[in-house]
Amino acid sequence: MQTDMICVVEDGGTRGRDVPVVVGKSIRVPKGESLTIRLDVIYASGAPVDLAGKVLTMTVRQVPGGDALFQKTATFPGDRGKAQIAVTAATTQSKDAGTYLYDIWLDFGSGRKERIVPLRPLVLLPSLLTSG
Repeated sequence: MQTDMICVVEDGGTRGRDVPVVVGKSIRVPKGESLTIRLDVIYASGAPVDLAGKVLTMTVRQVPGGDALFQKTATFPGDRGKAQIAVTAATTQSKDAGTYLYDIWLDFGSGRKERIVPLRPLVLLPSLLTSG
């Protein structure tokens, strides 16, 4: 399964006309299926963020502030402002069906970290595969 998302780095600049105020979205994925999240990481102005030397991490928890169930670090396919997070089928299979929470943080490598997607639901659906 694949989903696309815009992530906004709030840099104090004037917000671009087409830049969303609310970022992130609820994600629904069946157990045992992989998930690819394609991200466009932009400044509030709408300009793409240069991700070279930065680390972008998705964390999934059961409750706000709870221990991480899993974390995934993004890869950068080469285009400025583009990132991809891959959650393997083995990861989704190893968790119970239910509603979890995820957020995405950008570490600038200079001690500055910013949450670019606030807590949003990640719903792990019962497997579509049946045995028998």
